[in-house]
Parts: sequence; structure tokens; C-alpha cells
Amino acid sequence: MKKKNIILTVIIALVAIVLIVAVAKWNSLKNDEKEHTELANKYIAACNLKDDYKYREALEIFEDLDGFEKSDRYVKEIKEIIDTPVAQVDLDAYYVTLNLEGEIISIDMTEKNDIPVLEGLDITTAEVGQIIDFGNKDTKEKILDCIRAMKETGILDDVTVMNFSDINGVTFNYQSRFDVFLGTPKDLLKKISLFKEMVEQQEPTARGTVDLSKTGKAIYIP
Repeated sequence: MKKKNIILTVIIALVAIVLIVAVAKWNSLKNDEKEHTELANKYIAACNLKDDYKYREALEIFEDLDGFEKSDRYVKEIKEIIDTPVAQVDLDAYYVTLNLEGEIISIDMTEKNDIPVLEGLDITTAEVGQIIDFGNKDTKEKILDCIRAMKETGILDDVTVMNFSDINGVTFNYQSRFDVFLGTPKDLLKKISLFKEMVEQQEPTARGTVDLSKTGKAIYIP
């Protein structure tokens, strides 16, 4: 009888140990799942910020994720975007260079030859690290949308000047050969893609004006 009680006690102890280990493992899995879910949510939030051109905010989250999914690749990609000038503004003999977010990344004495000059803007002050003030948020987004659409379609490097004197009548010069009337900054990717196709069909020496204000058309006047 005493022997049976000892065996029973050992069995109960073993079962208890197994249960404790199982519960601990289950809790560990639940914690891992919770942590993964939290990281995934942060990753999605960072991707959304990136897609919304809020690069600084996205970069901070991706760096905190430290290798989760493609975060390391995005850290490298965003840092390159932040450091790359895509346009410049002539401000009282100084040239203010901007990245795709509209952040001022440098103020120089000389004009850069490989990025367009933005004209027709009422800007009085500028400081490195700040988002440039284009007057109001709507105007800023329209200007940046134009730059981003040109970047995405691959024509930005050949744009010399963009004029925003009339935000609903945007114009730009391409390769010092074509004066282009973009019109309202709507359907930008479609308009600029049409323009790019039209240019590719012309002789290398072709010059003239192009009207993109009518959606779906690129009207070329030699």
C-alpha cells in the first residue's frame, strides 16, 4: 500500500511537471505571437508612412524594428531618399535643395545643374532640416506630387525649370527643348507618361511646346 502511494505520488509529480512545462511553453508561444503581432503592426504602419512620403517618421520605426521583415532594406532605401536632392528653389541668391518629402537638405551659393529649379513660389525663409513652406499644405502637396510623378516616370533628371506661379497652370521645361503646359496637377502620372511617349517619338533635335492640360492628350506644337 505504501509502495502504491509512492508510485502515485511520483506519477502526480510528473504530471504536474509536464503541465507546468506545457503551460510555460504555451505562455511563451503566446508572448512570441503577441510580440510578432506588435512588430507586424509597426511594420505595416511604417510602410504606410513610407507610401505617404513621410520618410523621417517611417525611418524611425524601421530602425526600431531592427531586421524585422524587409525593414533593413527600407532603412537603406529611405536614407538614400532623404539624402537625395530632387529640386531647388532660388532664394535671394541662395539655392535651397529639397528631397522628395520637401525637406530642406542643403542651402548653397551655386545652382545645381542636375535638378530642376522651382519658380513662382513665395518663400522668404529656409532652414536645413525643415519641411519647406510653400504657403499652405494643399499647395505643398500639389508641388511635391508634380516632382514625385516626374521622378516616378523617369523624366525629372531632364527637367530644367518648373513654374508654379499658377498652381492650376503648372508649366515646366524639358531638356531646354520643350516648354510644357501641365495645367492642373491632376492625373499627373498619366499626363507625364503621355508626354514621355510623345518625346520618344520625336527626333533628337525636335523643339516646341506641349499642352498636357487636356487629360488623355499630349498636343505638340513644333
